[in-house]
Amino acid sequence: MKRFILFTFCLLMASTLWAQQSNTYQFSLEDCIRYAFANSLERKSLALTGKSLETSYEQSKLQRLPSLSASSSLRRYTLANAHSFFRKP
Repeated sequence: MKRFILFTFCLLMASTLWAQQSNTYQFSLEDCIRYAFANSLERKSLALTGKSLETSYEQSKLQRLPSLSASSSLRRYTLANAHSFFRKP
């Protein structure tokens, strides 16, 4: 029983080592720096802050323009309502 467990353990360890060795690409220092620069959270945060400031600036420019609003309503009067409307108190 102990041999079976030991054999299974060794087989599993060998398979995991083989799986990790299949990826043989090694990053150079330049690749690492390029990857870190492209995926920097601080850089992405600054880009989003810049877009937010641009949007706020555009909104403030548009708020200076005059606004126009209109509304209308249509009310139907029946003959009974018309008589009560024109009746003198």
